[in-house]
Amino acid sequence: MKKKLQVFISSTYTDLIEERQAAVQAVLSAGHIPAGMELFKSGDESQKETIKKWIDESDVYLLILGGRYGTIEPVSGNSYTHWEYEYAGEIGKPRFSVVINEEALKEKVKVWEYPDVYEVDNRNKYEEFRSQVLNKTSEFFDDVKDIKITVIRKLLEYANMDDLKGWVSRSKVPDNESLIISFESLLKENNQLKNVNEKLQNELSELRKKITSEVNFVGGEQAGNLRLRDRTDRIFKVLNLEELYDENEGFKIMNDSNEVGQIYLPDPSEYFEVYKKYHDKYDDIVSEFIMVGMVEGNEKVEEYLSEIRVIISEQQNYIKDVVGVNVKFIIVVNDLDDKAKKITQVFLEKVMVLLELKKGNNYSIEIWDDKKIEEIEYELILKI
Repeated sequence: MKKKLQVFISSTYTDLIEERQAAVQAVLSAGHIPAGMELFKSGDESQKETIKKWIDESDVYLLILGGRYGTIEPVSGNSYTHWEYEYAGEIGKPRFSVVINEEALKEKVKVWEYPDVYEVDNRNKYEEFRSQVLNKTSEFFDDVKDIKITVIRKLLEYANMDDLKGWVSRSKVPDNESLIISFESLLKENNQLKNVNEKLQNELSELRKKITSEVNFVGGEQAGNLRLRDRTDRIFKVLNLEELYDENEGFKIMNDSNEVGQIYLPDPSEYFEVYKKYHDKYDDIVSEFIMVGMVEGNEKVEEYLSEIRVIISEQQNYIKDVVGVNVKFIIVVNDLDDKAKKITQVFLEKVMVLLELKKGNNYSIEIWDDKKIEEIEYELILKI
């Protein structure tokens, strides 16, 4: 997208009319927009604010420095040209200058009255300002041709700078009206989606109430009034786990090679009830056996752990080499003290080593107390 830069042109007035006009023509020839101090009259604070505004809104500052320092600005004590140059630098505007050559200035003195083109009253200030300008981006000129060439070349460089926004033709700018219409359409759609989301949230809230009512999933103090057995059964009901009733029933299983086989799971013991979980993709293939034991007190935890060892040992002949079946033991207790927790942490690992079971056999053990069951109940309600 081609952009036009606004160039503020600064110089002393009467001695550089021809040079300033050449700069204006060069800016226009390069396809950009000139702005300059000939539009204003110096010496008034309101006019200074206007000049500041124009410099603020311009993209580039150009100084043409001849042999004159110019009228003094009373607040800063510098000339108006000097003041403009420093203000442009303070606000970070790109600045470049064209400075008259000594020989060209001498030739100009021959044509003009000496004081009109050569600084007399503030010679030291002029020399300091000229030295300051030459230490920044600047080039010398002998005549107006040099000014035109320098301005066109520098503006070509500035036009390629991404950080200079410039002015863009309206024909190149996206249609704001269509953007507004599109925004309003999106805003309307967003409001509709918010309404739909609010409706769905209300429906979800009602559904949760219904589930809680029908399944009796309750937390806090009310949860303690229900037996853990009942709450555990309801969890398995929601998870669609089926309890086993027949002893030595055969089950289809699938190993890691996706080969379907059959195993027989013996009656574990009177301590545990067994549930089966089917494969996510196959309704008739079992992926996990879950053995649930209910412990009335912590003192019996070790007794149940011992029974788990017996169950695993007895089942080795049936599921030892079947990698595709998981066996999970769940011990449900009212409360679990730190000692029981520590025992369960190391128990299964020791059993696996003792019975020389392969790592592929996915045995696991969990302890469910009131807090754990309440967490599961809450998660299930959210998932539903």
